[in-house]
Amino acid sequence: MDLNLIKQISIVNYLSQMGIEPVRKTVGNYLYHAPYREDKHPSFSVNLQKNTWYDFGTGEGTSIIDLVMQIHHIDFKEAVKKLSGERNQAYIQIKTQAVILPYAPAVNVIKVIKKQSLANPALLQYLQHRAIDVNIAAFWTEEIHYTIGDRQYFAIGFANDSGGYELRNKHFKGASRKDITTYSQVSSLDQKDMFDTCLVFEGFMNYLSYLTMYKDEPNQNICVLNSVSLLRRAKE
Repeated sequence: MDLNLIKQISIVNYLSQMGIEPVRKTVGNYLYHAPYREDKHPSFSVNLQKNTWYDFGTGEGTSIIDLVMQIHHIDFKEAVKKLSGERNQAYIQIKTQAVILPYAPAVNVIKVIKKQSLANPALLQYLQHRAIDVNIAAFWTEEIHYTIGDRQYFAIGFANDSGGYELRNKHFKGASRKDITTYSQVSSLDQKDMFDTCLVFEGFMNYLSYLTMYKDEPNQNICVLNSVSLLRRAKE
């Protein structure tokens, strides 16, 4: 197994596959919120030419292999296996085309331009295709209109704890800003025993599916990860 080839997998592409987009772009570098820890002030930098990363908050950083180890809490061997697996589209592209990608393609930041009640027929049809109750979805989500570069799009938007939105439609899965979503049922010290229970969902479509199945809003605390890479953030 060629480790040098694996290290050529674009970090920017890999993060984008996970729905993680840069907060700011400078010449030769993209700046992110660290994808494996709480990072209110973006301190995770990716060097496009070297295809390396550095976390100014922890002083760590090197190749994509180490990044995958951090994000998924796995060891070196598991990270190499994950990156070289047949399902890793970024790696398949490199193997097939036999090219080195020293520079990542331009990534445009998602900008929310309008929020409104869920009404677009295409989005409602998508929810029906996913067997999700449209009325339940309309209560928990919004219709978000956003731009990527100079193009405008719309999607189902699910708010997260950082004020960003998880975005879904038939053709797109992303986020305006990545974070977990939490709902606390505890309103007083008399209810402190309710901290003992928390329902955890991988993504908001899972949460909507759960609500569709059981109809009533659960009494437990809720945590929607919105990405398995945010598990550490959720634990905190």
